Amino acid sequence: MFLRHAYGLGTATGVFSLFMYVSMVLGQSLVARTFGAYVLQVVDLEPASFWVPAHGVALLAFAFIINLAGNRTIQATADCHPFMGMPKGGGPRYWPVAHIIGYEHTFINTVFDLLQAVARGKQTTPSFEDGLKTQLVLAACEASAKSL
Repeated sequence: MFLRHAYGLGTATGVFSLFMYVSMVLGQSLVARTFGAYVLQVVDLEPASFWVPAHGVALLAFAFIINLAGNRTIQATADCHPFMGMPKGGGPRYWPVAHIIGYEHTFINTVFDLLQAVARGKQTTPSFEDGLKTQLVLAACEASAKSL
């Protein structure tokens, strides 16, 4: 859906959709196979040549059911998160809809916020003063822990 918003209806949208679909299927297949191997480390089932793929197929079937339910069932941040969606009115919405914002992506968002604040001549949050206060609290906690 977000490809249609970005590129409109046409060949580019179709080609990019196919590439995304194939890459997701390959990625999920690798995760499913790894999941199957990990399950067998906890649960001793024989023969492994049957159970590793069986667990993988079960995980893929589960992912397929989730996809049928739709992204709104799993992730409801498409239009409400400040970074997600297509820009409306020139807003800073640069993250594609239905893509997860994970731990590592928070650093990208932090740099984005910093650059936006610098460009607008505004104070960044958190500031260096906030960081210093945090470090002082952590130093006090560490000193307190050593005194126990």
